[in-house]
Amino acid sequence: MDTQCSTQVGSFYIRYESISSISSISPVLVFRFEARAYKEQSRLRDIKAELTLNNIRIGILTSEIPYLDLYSNYSSSISLYLELDHYKLHKIEQFRKGGDLKLILNARLILENLEKPGQAIGNLGNLNIDIPKSEWVEKILPNIGFKDVSLIELPKIIQQWQKIIEHTNEAWHQHSMGKYDKVLIECRKALEALGEEVKSKGFVKTKNESNEEKQILDWKELFKSENLGDILGTINKKFNGFLAPAAHSGKAINKEDADFALLVTHGIITLVTENLMKLPEV
Repeated sequence: MDTQCSTQVGSFYIRYESISSISSISPVLVFRFEARAYKEQSRLRDIKAELTLNNIRIGILTSEIPYLDLYSNYSSSISLYLELDHYKLHKIEQFRKGGDLKLILNARLILENLEKPGQAIGNLGNLNIDIPKSEWVEKILPNIGFKDVSLIELPKIIQQWQKIIEHTNEAWHQHSMGKYDKVLIECRKALEALGEEVKSKGFVKTKNESNEEKQILDWKELFKSENLGDILGTINKKFNGFLAPAAHSGKAINKEDADFALLVTHGIITLVTENLMKLPEV
């Protein structure tokens, strides 16, 4: 369906035609439009368009050409580009709820009259962009590699565990830098800080090893469950072994090692701190 934009120096019609994608590091969608002048020959420039979904802003569309000339008897094509990331695509999928994708475009631009001097600001409002489910799922998403990435939502660590947060954040930072060996170091420090918090709450017990008494964490008392305490104690001990450099002797620590370390560390921290938060105040 055509949408008209009228100003005191001229008018034009615009219609959404199609959507596609281009090869890019991040997902880039290309929206193609057909436009023509209503009467006077016109020039569109300084186009700034915003795309929304359910009244929520998705992003800004940009043009790679500085202007577009329009004529009353001819249709002209213009492409607008939208750069996304996998988080935005994940949220779009949540809003789409398995159906067609219904977007709204609003734009602001400069319209110049090519037949006589004059220009004006034009506003293009509520242009419908309807993308069928079949086209979006079978053509667009596979082409931009969305199915190659899965997003998970990790619960935020409560701010009171400052030392734990510092090491966890640093682990994520080292991951983004590609320094995967340092990811494991920071994960180990985060779990050591977690252990200190558990000890400070009094969840320790004495264990005899080689005729020496040693203070260890009392997971059974923390979780009020012998079975769960045994399981978590074993996981924590074995996982700390995985984080030690000796466990990776003879091989480089890779991204998969770092991914595993980060997710398991975050899971242990979340489980333990949530239980610590449930303790009655002394």
